[in-house]
Formats: sequence, structure tokens, C-alpha cells
Amino acid sequence: MAHLIPSGAAEGYALLIEAFNLTQETAAQRVGKSRASVANALRLLHLPDEVLGHLKTGRLSVGHSKVILGVEGADNQNLITERAIKQSLSVRQTEELIGNLRKSSSSTEKQKNRHDKAVHVTSLENRLREKLGTKVSLTYREGKGTLTIKYFSDEDLERVLKLLDIQD
Repeated sequence: MAHLIPSGAAEGYALLIEAFNLTQETAAQRVGKSRASVANALRLLHLPDEVLGHLKTGRLSVGHSKVILGVEGADNQNLITERAIKQSLSVRQTEELIGNLRKSSSSTEKQKNRHDKAVHVTSLENRLREKLGTKVSLTYREGKGTLTIKYFSDEDLERVLKLLDIQD
């Protein structure tokens, strides 16, 4: 199964990009993958080593890993991973577990509303990051905010602009 080795592939992509000073786009072309596949694989490297170990052995799926990436803190990510494995949770069940843990940590309705917006903002940020294949940050407060899209070279900027259907 191809889904059992993505963190190994991600490590390979990272080495290729670093060794030859490549963009994700160029690296993807050289290995015959889509830029989105390379970007998604590289995101997995942000997981704690323990979680990556479970991903490499197949005890945890790529889908689980992507959901766990949305959880803040290595300790929390490890906790969610262990529960998902021990309880044989599906990806959707793992999402529900994360949502339930977040809800139980909110003590007031105002905190809950703020937290739900933060979860939505994080989800949107993750979708933008996957779509654009680069670092994205989104801040939101009372209906206003900032969207920051990072690029690392002129070529990378051109690629992002093309994805956004913006011509010079």
C-alpha cells in the first residue's frame, strides 16, 4: 500500500529540496508527483517522532495523520494518536474525538464560540495550505483578519499566482 510510506517519501522530498535548493514544484516534477502530493507529504514531517513512527509502520493512516496535524502540541498529538490506535478509530471518529476534546475544554459559551471559530479558521488555513502548497496563516477577529501567503522565490510566487488565476 502506498499509504504506508508517506513520511519516508516526505523525508526524501525534504532531502531533495534541501540538497539541490529546489522548490516543491520542481521537486515534484523531478519525482513525477504532483506539487500537492509533495506538499502534503512534507506537512507530515511536522508530526512528533512517535506519531511518524506509527505512520511508517502502518498503524496510523495518512488521513489520521492529517487530522492530527490540526491538533496543537506534540503531547496532544501523541495522546490523540494513542487513542485512535487503541480504539481502532476511523478518520471521522478521530475528528469527532478531537472535536469532543476541544468542546470539553471550553468552560463558557463565549469560549466555545471563539474556539469553534478558531477550529474553522485552522481548517480553512489547512485547506489553503494544501491548495497553494506553501505556508499560509490566517488570523480572524470579529469579522476581520489577515491572510498571509508565503513564497520562497520568484518562481514560487508565479506558481501561487497561477493557482489563484492571477496574471501579471
